[in-house]
Amino acid sequence: MMTELNKESATSIYHQIAGLLRDQILRGELEPGSKLSPELDLAEMHQISRGTVRQAILLLVAEGLVERVQGKGTFVRRIETDIPAGGVIGLTLPYARDSLTIDILLGAENAAKSRGYSLLFSYTDEDIQQEAIDIKRMRAENAKGFIIFPSTNVTYDETIWQLKKEDFPFVLVDRYFANLHSEYVGVDNLGGAYHATEHLLNLGHRRIGFVGASDTQTTSVNDRFHGYQRALSDHGINFRDHWRCSYSVAHHDEESEINEIRKFLRQETRPTAIIAINDYTAIKIVRAARAEGLSIPDDLAVIGFDDIQQASQLEIPLTTVAQPRYEIGVRAAHILIDRLKGVKSVLTQVILPTSLVIRESCGARKRFKK
Repeated sequence: MMTELNKESATSIYHQIAGLLRDQILRGELEPGSKLSPELDLAEMHQISRGTVRQAILLLVAEGLVERVQGKGTFVRRIETDIPAGGVIGLTLPYARDSLTIDILLGAENAAKSRGYSLLFSYTDEDIQQEAIDIKRMRAENAKGFIIFPSTNVTYDETIWQLKKEDFPFVLVDRYFANLHSEYVGVDNLGGAYHATEHLLNLGHRRIGFVGASDTQTTSVNDRFHGYQRALSDHGINFRDHWRCSYSVAHHDEESEINEIRKFLRQETRPTAIIAINDYTAIKIVRAARAEGLSIPDDLAVIGFDDIQQASQLEIPLTTVAQPRYEIGVRAAHILIDRLKGVKSVLTQVILPTSLVIRESCGARKRFKK
């Protein structure tokens, strides 16, 4: 009997279903070769759509834990006999402070295990010199390839360029380099920000701000900003420079950042709604708004990006753009291992979809509540 799903959790339902099945497989409750319950039965058991169950199954297929047989169903793979030992791959992450990097790590680790590989990883603290040291160390430990989450606001990274020059296998995640053709797994940042902005426009807002750190060289940040601008333009609204608030994160001084946002909110024609570059920034906006005597969402609607664990647990739950964090790690590991095994010769670049999670902070639930 499966554990009951938590439909209020920040973790998507299909990831929860995949997690429950994954645990049963790894604990041996679902033995190699055994058939999973049909999608319709799982959907009925949990009172969810068949499409949600299918998403979960496809994620397990991507991880290599199950296989679908046309006309027969989905079966647990015989990992012990099918998968020879593959060696070691490395993963570098810029920080370990949120669910984005943790979930990418977990996805990469589970996918690597399913194909007989083990994972080395490091946190570079946004320091490309530390990244260089870590990659050199992992190569000395016989890492055959790397999954790399690049540092913020960096347009050139000598270590990554050297890997490219050597044709040493690597896959970038979350962000890429505009002037480096490489394998990459990320999400539709432009589309995610576009739909979030369009949602606010559909709620009647016409002065919509964009708030984030001044790391404009980071491709994920740039893509989100351009998605926001494009939505405004497509709805006949000209972007105004004073609608954007960029603050420095050089000293990681949260109070200084909040003070910058407070100044932004004191404008005579301040925005009535804001797209935040990520959920952490959205939380700072909420704090700044309260300090200025503004009510969320009555005086100011706010939408974040990432759907971190705290987003659903705030006093006023945060509307945000969810990205498939775990799947980023899964897909990156499989692309890298395929490259190591010579399965693919053409560079693979994967853009995963995002989804808008509507909660109270944008005002939609209150506005349409009967």
